[in-house]
Amino acid sequence: MDAPNSIDADVITFPTANEGKQTPPPQLNTDATTVIHSSPLPDRSRSRQGSRARKRTNEEIYQPPEIAKSSPTSTRLQRTATLPTMPEAEASHAWTKTFEHQGPPQTGENTSFQPAGRETVAVPAPLPQRNGFVKEIYDYQQQLELEFREFERAMNERDISVDLDAIDWDELEARYNREIQPCLAAEREIMEEFNARSAQFSLYMQVSNEHESERAIKRLRTRIALAQNSEKLLAEKQAHHTNVLEAFQSAMALLGSL
Repeated sequence: MDAPNSIDADVITFPTANEGKQTPPPQLNTDATTVIHSSPLPDRSRSRQGSRARKRTNEEIYQPPEIAKSSPTSTRLQRTATLPTMPEAEASHAWTKTFEHQGPPQTGENTSFQPAGRETVAVPAPLPQRNGFVKEIYDYQQQLELEFREFERAMNERDISVDLDAIDWDELEARYNREIQPCLAAEREIMEEFNARSAQFSLYMQVSNEHESERAIKRLRTRIALAQNSEKLLAEKQAHHTNVLEAFQSAMALLGSL
């Protein structure tokens, strides 16, 4: 009887690969008051035995959740991402990004040329053409800037020590009169034509007013005539109805006397 017991004691058991997944056999000698948990979730009764769950205070319950503070770098990146971009900037960015993605060429004995594959060169989108009016304004602005630069260069190159030329005020006044006379004559012609047009318009309004007054009088007379005719017809109908009523009454009286 001792030999089998010694053999069983010398037997070495090796853990199997699925030992963690195997369920232990049920213990038959357990106490009647012990509860067997069949749930696959771990038992939390042991962890709760050592320490009790601490209750939170009212301040901890109603305290707002903490918000993670963002770094200045992330804020700056978010602000940059929300800014609008121009078509020219997008095109140049696509161009630069494509070449940066390909990387610089490598040189060496063991290196060989490898095609980019799916990488394609992005061509920048053409700029929208300006219309004629905007182009004229831009050209005129450039011309004014060029004239101002020439005037500024001439003022800088002049000799400051030299006295300015004397101005002949009589000759300036005479030249002003010669140049202003054609403008005054054209203005006088325009004013005369305007006065003539105004007089013609006033006459037209007067005639139209008189004609409209005559038409209004005629319409009023026509309405008076129509009203008088309607009253005449109404009086004739009333007289006819009166005669018919008298005849009917006389007939009824004659029938009543029989």
